[in-house]
Amino acid sequence: MPYACGCTETKPAVIVDPMDAEAERFYLKYGFTKIPDSGKMF
Repeated sequence: MPYACGCTETKPAVIVDPMDAEAERFYLKYGFTKIPDSGKMF
């Protein structure tokens, strides 16, 4: 019988809401990704 692990892995997330295009470029520069249809990034 195969072994099933009930382990879960959690990771912290940072969600931001850029105030303007300059802030959005800043976050994109550091690897943030846009969340579709929300204007927010993570």
